[in-house]
Amino acid sequence: MSTSSTLRGVILTSQREDIAVFDVKTPTEKLPDYGLQVPAEYTMITHFYFLKKLFGNVEGWRFFLDQKSGIRSACLSAFQPEVAARTAEAFYVCKHHQDQKRQCKQTAKRRFEAMQAKHSGLKDWEIKLLMLNEEIAAVSQIGPWKDRWVNHPLPSMSEPEKAMCWLTEHDQFDEDHVAWLYGKASLHAVDLFFEKVRRRVSLFERSIHSSANNGRIWSGYAPYNPGMAEKLLTILRVAHNYIDVRKTKSGPTTPAMRLGLAQAPLQ
Repeated sequence: MSTSSTLRGVILTSQREDIAVFDVKTPTEKLPDYGLQVPAEYTMITHFYFLKKLFGNVEGWRFFLDQKSGIRSACLSAFQPEVAARTAEAFYVCKHHQDQKRQCKQTAKRRFEAMQAKHSGLKDWEIKLLMLNEEIAAVSQIGPWKDRWVNHPLPSMSEPEKAMCWLTEHDQFDEDHVAWLYGKASLHAVDLFFEKVRRRVSLFERSIHSSANNGRIWSGYAPYNPGMAEKLLTILRVAHNYIDVRKTKSGPTTPAMRLGLAQAPLQ
């Protein structure tokens, strides 16, 4: 894979003066006519503290984060004691969606097969571990914070080019454990959920570019009443957690069942 292509989004994000600051209002934007707009920083920090309260009995935390403004500081602030105790780890994950997904995957497949031929005595998972360790050794430092980015050697169709940055990096784990952590880093699950939201609720469909008016964006289903967006998201969240099933080895389950909050899907 090409490092310059894979890390293009990382470089552009790192050029911002302060990655933790959200976009500032412009003269063409205004506050809501009614209700209250909570600063996004407050919402994000509260979200991580709520997660900590919600799952306070877990033994370890693994955060795979998009490069959204403020998400690093919010996560590390809420989980500072856990990070210090080495029970919480956080990674940035950067994806570069490109048109030639199949070509990218085929290139990785050929590289994997070449490693198989070179190390015929190793199992597939051992070869994957070896390839991850090679990429970690070739880490790239990017941006004013000197974030250390690692390319993923075996991309998937949903994440054709991917790089990971270990935000809580330390030397308490052996190299194979570190490689497995990098190997698990993914935004695939949250991307699937966001896609589900956009497809199920028309208010959240992506805006389209008009062929007229100089390609300006048109939001035909935009939720001009924010209260409606909140209500529809609540309905979708209940359906997702308690009704929609996913096939697993133990049979069809819902997220609520996997968390022990329900015994069967609601009808």
